[in-house]
Amino acid sequence: MPEPAAEATKTPAARTAKSLPDGAPEQSMKRALLWLGIAMVGVVGINTWIKEITQHLHPFEVVFWRNLFAVALILPFLILRYGRHALTLNKPKPVIIRGGVEFLIMATLFSAFSQLPLAQAVAIVFTMPIWITIGAALFLGEVVRARRWIATGVGFIGMLVIIGPNLGSPSIYHLAAFAAAILIGVSTLMLRNASLVDSPGRIVCWMSIVITPLAAIAAIPVWQGPTPMVFGMLICAVLCGTTAHVCLTQSMRYAEASQTAPYRYVELIMAAIMGFIIFGEVPALTTYIGAAIITASGIYIAHREHVARMRDAEKQ
Repeated sequence: MPEPAAEATKTPAARTAKSLPDGAPEQSMKRALLWLGIAMVGVVGINTWIKEITQHLHPFEVVFWRNLFAVALILPFLILRYGRHALTLNKPKPVIIRGGVEFLIMATLFSAFSQLPLAQAVAIVFTMPIWITIGAALFLGEVVRARRWIATGVGFIGMLVIIGPNLGSPSIYHLAAFAAAILIGVSTLMLRNASLVDSPGRIVCWMSIVITPLAAIAAIPVWQGPTPMVFGMLICAVLCGTTAHVCLTQSMRYAEASQTAPYRYVELIMAAIMGFIIFGEVPALTTYIGAAIITASGIYIAHREHVARMRDAEKQ
C-alpha cells in the first residue's frame, strides 16, 4: 500500500482505477457532476453580477471587495471547524502562488466583462483548454499527440472567429479576456495538485487573503466606494463566487477535470441567456460560430486527455 504522500500525488484517475470498489467510479462521476453543476450556476451568477457592478465601480475595486467579503464569509466557518488550525495548509506555497495568479485572472476577467458582451467574453475565456494543453506539455511533461495539437489549433481559430471584425486591432478588453483564459489555464494546472491535499475552504480562503491586499493597492488610484445598492450586489456576487470556487474544487476531488470539462460548455449557453435577459445583448453570428468551434475543440481535447490518463492509470 503506498504512503499517503505518494498516494496524494497520483491523479484521481489512477487512484480510482486501483483503489475504489466496483461501481465507485460511476458514483464519483455523479458526485463530481453534481458539484460541477452547482459551481456552474455560481460562475454564471457571479459573471452576471460582476458585469453589472463594473458599470458602477472600477474592476480593480470590485476585485478588492469581492475577496474581502469572501474572507469574511469563509473564515468563521473554518475557525468553527478547525479551530486554531483554520488556515493551516499542507502545501502552502502553491496555494499562495495561485492566489497571485487568481488576482490577475480577476483583474483581467472583470475588465473584460465591464465592456464586452457577456457571451463573447465567456466564449473567449473558454479557450482555456488550449492553454491547459500547452501548459501540461511544457511544464508537466505530459505527452500531447498530433490530434490534440490539431484540436488546440482549431480552438484558437474559433477564438479568432469570435473577435471577428476586431481581429486587425482587438480592443484591450478582448486582450484582457484572452489573458484571463491563459491565466485560468495556469491556475487549473496548479489546482490539480493543491486540491488533493488541502480542503476546498482553506484553499479558497487563502487565495482571497492573498488577493485582497494586491487588489487594494491596484484600486487606490481609481477608488470610488460602493453605494448601498452596489454593496448589496457585491454581497450577491461574493456568495455566487465563493460557492463556485468551493464546489469546483470539490468536484475535482471526485473526477479528473478532463472528465467533467465537456459539461462546462453549458456555461456558454447560460451566459448567452443571461446576457440577453439582463443586458439585452444579442450575440453576433461570429460569436455563435466561434463558440461552437471552441466547444468542439475543447470537448475533443478533454476526451483525448481523459483517454491518456486512463491509459497511464492502467500502467500503474
